[in-house]
Amino acid sequence: MPPFGEKLARLRKKRGLSNEQLGQELGVDGYQISQYETDPTLPSAEIIVQLARLLDASLDYLLRDELRDDKPNPDALHDRELQRKFLAVERLGLEEHRAVMYLLDAFVKKAQIERVLQE
Repeated sequence: MPPFGEKLARLRKKRGLSNEQLGQELGVDGYQISQYETDPTLPSAEIIVQLARLLDASLDYLLRDELRDDKPNPDALHDRELQRKFLAVERLGLEEHRAVMYLLDAFVKKAQIERVLQE
């Protein structure tokens, strides 16, 4: 198994995901995940970026030849439901994407204001 594939399999199993489950979160077939784990050819850059986000790993870790464990990505989302929704938002058109970002900004600002008022 190539280093990328070994690391992908290790990260997937560490998170308790089957090939099918990871494939579903990524928007590909579970068989494709199996191919990523065994084929020496790397998936597209877009897929590698999505895998890094979903598996809470750095691109550096996934793409380097070393097999050492990597530190968790502090910016990664740990809520799987939220991850799926953000991936779906990334696939929206520009206008819809902007609308979602506007709503998120509004909710975050509201929560920040409420926190300040409670202090």
